[in-house]
Amino acid sequence: MTNSRSSVKNVWNIVNKIAVKRSPIEVKHLQDGDKKVTSFADIADTLAVNFSEVLYSLRYKAKFQSHKERTESHPFKFNSNNTETYNTYLEYSWFIS
Repeated sequence: MTNSRSSVKNVWNIVNKIAVKRSPIEVKHLQDGDKKVTSFADIADTLAVNFSEVLYSLRYKAKFQSHKERTESHPFKFNSNNTETYNTYLEYSWFIS
């Protein structure tokens, strides 16, 4: 898996091998760098992390990425006593005519 240089075709080939419905081949592990991932949950997590890294790097220009990272490194200051109207519960009956 490793990084954003992995071809989309290669990633989908791996996904298709994991999806039992699409392939009779049973995938028992995924190689992620030097680490062998063996449980289905860990394989799914590894794929999710790699997909998010690829998509993140493709979505934004470098200048915006650096601004976003700089901005998000500061703690978010938000104080609330939780009585704002957007915190009230909605009732299903309000939406039924």
